[in-house]
Amino acid sequence: DFRMQGVSSIRMGNLPAVAGAAGSVTIHGKNFALVDSSPAARIGGGGATAGHYATHIGGGTACEVTSWVSDTSLVARAARGLSFPYPLAVTVGLQVSTVTDVFSYNKPFIAALGDPNGPASGGASITLIGENMGWLHMTPSARTGGSGCEATDWLSDSTVLCKLHHGTSRGLSVAVTIDNEVATLADAFSYNVAYFDSTVFANGPTTGGADVTIIGASFGAMQLSTRQRVG
Repeated sequence: DFRMQGVSSIRMGNLPAVAGAAGSVTIHGKNFALVDSSPAARIGGGGATAGHYATHIGGGTACEVTSWVSDTSLVARAARGLSFPYPLAVTVGLQVSTVTDVFSYNKPFIAALGDPNGPASGGASITLIGENMGWLHMTPSARTGGSGCEATDWLSDSTVLCKLHHGTSRGLSVAVTIDNEVATLADAFSYNVAYFDSTVFANGPTTGGADVTIIGASFGAMQLSTRQRVG
């Protein structure tokens, strides 16, 4: 009695990028066999975007474990992956059924900064703390406001470092792009406010015209049309 199998839906269609540690997806359908026939589910099979990592092209990425539950239900523990939508394929015996764009990994997310302030001269690093930033180095690109970080270093699925560009603004958004997905945290970062603590040549003639050297910090890494006043 030949019965064509088919996948109709899945439960838990989104998982963290390190999905294997986060649980499983339930696959609903029909004709998955009346007894355990060693089914195999995979994500990305037959429809992954060209140019992506080799494990996501062609045959897709096999789920870490696929368990038969009934003729209409399977449970699969997904491997880690990236955030764009994937097809899902199930093999039972010699039959393969595929359903497109039903599964995705959660998008990257920035929850906080390790330090919300930095020097106007740049060069210091701030830590972006969040989730789903990748299980390996996927060449992330971070920025503060409209300026790209001088360097962006991936540390873990929850941590990325940004080496600051110079600047003077306050209340800047911070963003990181990972595999074409962008995570943004608004009003998150400010460059330190300029201050001075002493002057050279503290007295001058009443007629003016003398130069006074002001010593402090965070005056900027370049000429920014500063203005000073006395009194």
